[in-house]
Amino acid sequence: MTGNPLGLAFLAVVGLGALGLLGRAGYCFARWYRADAETRVSLRQAWRLR
Repeated sequence: MTGNPLGLAFLAVVGLGALGLLGRAGYCFARWYRADAETRVSLRQAWRLR
């Protein structure tokens, strides 16, 4: 790719950040999907409060 060590470090940080965001989105989706109706109402209200 590039021979610049700073560029490689930046690319690694961006890649890890993207993986972190995808992991968080997957966790939130799984939590929402597995919840019953009452818990979904609670999750929705908590999201609105934040």
